[in-house]
Amino acid sequence: MKRLLSIWLRNWPIQRLKSEWHRGDAPDPLLNAAYTDPSAAPMILWKNDPRRGRLVVGCCAAARDRGARPGIPLAQAGELVGVSRASAASPIAIEHDPIADSIAMERLAEILQNRISPLVAVESLGKRQWAGQVLLEPETLFCDLSGVTHLFDNEIGILNATHRCLGEFGVVGKLAIA
Repeated sequence: MKRLLSIWLRNWPIQRLKSEWHRGDAPDPLLNAAYTDPSAAPMILWKNDPRRGRLVVGCCAAARDRGARPGIPLAQAGELVGVSRASAASPIAIEHDPIADSIAMERLAEILQNRISPLVAVESLGKRQWAGQVLLEPETLFCDLSGVTHLFDNEIGILNATHRCLGEFGVVGKLAIA
């Protein structure tokens, strides 16, 4: 029976940025100098919409808890997050880079292909958004586990190895085998 491992990398763009930051690869050297620990500051990703200006396209849990949501203007999100913050850390607003997200996702897929399963696929999304689609880009990887479970003793071993692999990359994923 074919078994698949699903790895959901919730809020992938934020996870990618925080992972790069911890490795010392901040997207902007000025931000790297200003924030020694980005996990302490709320993070907001934005893109420029030709008709509506700068809009939020993603945010971390801390920013979401303070009222930031995808689709609202960046200025409004900055006010919401900045005014109600409980700590002294000011919010970080970074322009969203979907190409960097895609490259990092492919790199992670290659690592999983070398360590977990020879067949790894990135979630596919339609070219055009439709009313029920909320994702702008893929957040899930799928691994075919056919013929590899014995290498890890069992499926629990695969889950543990995958968690370790993700941890080395600096990201957290929700795993399921079906």
